[in-house]
Amino acid sequence: MSSAHLQAGPGGSGPLFVVGCGRSGTTLLRLMLTAHPDLSIPEESHYMYDWFRRRAKGRGPTDITSAAGWGELTDFVLEHPRTRHLGLDAAVLRRRCDDVATRSHAAAFAVVLSEAAAREGKPRWGDKTPQHVQYMLVLAEVFPDARFVHLVRDGRDTSLSLLSLRKRRLSRWGPRSMGHAGYYWAWLVLSGLLAGQRLGPERYLQLRFEDLVAAPEDHLRPLCAWAGLPFHDGILSYHESETTRAYAQAGDPRKRWLTRPPDPDRTDRWKQDMSPDDQASLLRQAGGLLAHLGYEVGALSTRQERLRGALRTLQADGPDPGERSASPHRVRGRALTAALLLDRARQVAALRRGSLDPFAGASLRWQRTLALLLAEAEGRA
Repeated sequence: MSSAHLQAGPGGSGPLFVVGCGRSGTTLLRLMLTAHPDLSIPEESHYMYDWFRRRAKGRGPTDITSAAGWGELTDFVLEHPRTRHLGLDAAVLRRRCDDVATRSHAAAFAVVLSEAAAREGKPRWGDKTPQHVQYMLVLAEVFPDARFVHLVRDGRDTSLSLLSLRKRRLSRWGPRSMGHAGYYWAWLVLSGLLAGQRLGPERYLQLRFEDLVAAPEDHLRPLCAWAGLPFHDGILSYHESETTRAYAQAGDPRKRWLTRPPDPDRTDRWKQDMSPDDQASLLRQAGGLLAHLGYEVGALSTRQERLRGALRTLQADGPDPGERSASPHRVRGRALTAALLLDRARQVAALRRGSLDPFAGASLRWQRTLALLLAEAEGRA
């Protein structure tokens, strides 16, 4: 399924989130979009993602409208390593936090990214943190005018890239085997698809990496229109921008390809580089989702055919899976942490069985619980 099959709603002026499984081309899309004169998307923020994880563990203030609660939240955001990496004026950021009219998570989270946009003379900000694909519904509650671009890449190429980071000791995180990589890819991509169904076409756009590099203008023009941005030729020559050159020269030689135009030869590498055993291992974990997204696969196992059929029904009928069991948890403290961990375990078990409904229910309940915690801390629940 490519972006050509998706309908886009009218544009907007809110923040734009680029999400997806890591190693799916989200950096490429970020550099394209941030070459637009009206949009700033710095490197990954991570502080929103890390704050959500903190709240899921029962930590953090229960009232951010109080001086103490607001201080804890804003200290976390402003002192986060990714914030410091941006090189913004700490005193300016602190004053902006002190001067907000209404204390909210949106106000605290937006301070850094809006200041980064102001430094570039741009009116609109965005964020590219791939892991936010698991938190799209939470972010949609925090930022009611936000839109989400979900970049999808063939899970076999993504998995090869993820595993290569470990082999070259360039990363300590991520999957350790091809089967684990396929499961990890399927988890994140499926989380994005389910959230996108609930957000609808006005707020969610899915785009395939393979389509983007094969015909950038054909996909960037409708993306800009959907996002409420006038098309600008600069996004097609992103590889010549100072932002791209600076990023590509930042120590990692693997980034140098970004200073050249998009290369369709960077797709389908699994056909040459993945062994038949690894292909079979990945398809056992992710074959049904790959097939649903339009990627070529051979014969699928029974459980993967089941998942493929459930996804086909979801696409045709709308976001019903998991809804009946997705009321947010109302417990607190250790009981809440245990309940959210159980939701994660249920997602694992459901994905391994190829069962969409329980996966969707656990994912939706988990995000609704986090959104409820944030709303309660703002005095809205």
